[in-house]
Amino acid sequence: MENTLRLMTYNILRDGREREEAIVEVIRAHEPDVVVLQEIHTEAFLQRLATTLNMEAFLVNQRWPFRVGALSRFPIQHTETVPLWLIGGRALRIRVAVTDEINVTIYGVHLIGLYMWFSEAIRAAQLSQLIRFLVDNETALHVVAGDFNTFAPGDRVALSDAPRWVRAQTWWQFGAKARWALKKMADAGYTDCYRALYPAEDGFTLPSHQPLVRLDYIYANPGFRPYLQACDVVTTPEVVQRASDHLPVVATFTF
Repeated sequence: MENTLRLMTYNILRDGREREEAIVEVIRAHEPDVVVLQEIHTEAFLQRLATTLNMEAFLVNQRWPFRVGALSRFPIQHTETVPLWLIGGRALRIRVAVTDEINVTIYGVHLIGLYMWFSEAIRAAQLSQLIRFLVDNETALHVVAGDFNTFAPGDRVALSDAPRWVRAQTWWQFGAKARWALKKMADAGYTDCYRALYPAEDGFTLPSHQPLVRLDYIYANPGFRPYLQACDVVTTPEVVQRASDHLPVVATFTF
């Protein structure tokens, strides 16, 4: 008998204000077992989602309003907030029981935004710290998912069609796009699940109504990679275009 874990990462934009029903509709349509959410402002909102979707919830311990939370239909065995370097960054860590014999640890992140080199330097430092934590604390199956707010090496970026205020962030860099932070994940042996299955597709996730860049990723550790069956950017139902400014990403692992 096969056992499956469907993992979604979803930046819901400012606590899902006035979009709660749309967010629920998107999540329900794709039936994830675990959802990693970014831009949760209040525990009350996360708990409402958990109640509506009949899932357990966990929210990182952090004063910063743009917090990371998780929903799970599997029993949550362990929860932890992992500090990240600078500006009060925090990563989420939960361990879920897929079966009595299969446990998976899921990390959720939301790295600092902006496309300038100094922002990329902060993201790189945060990922270095997270990877050190993973090396020291993880031996089992695990994934890192979330809004990394950066471009993967080799990815196409369509900023020429972006609003002027977005393009302006790279003007003083002569149009260069900083993109070295995610190399740390690859160098540590983690697999970019979407790119592993779609080497030639853009996989853009932002903005949801006309995607121009890929900022949302799911990374699997080497032991977890063989179980990866699918990884897709969510483009249905139609309400996903207005439920948030990001499109979710869903990966399926079969044991």
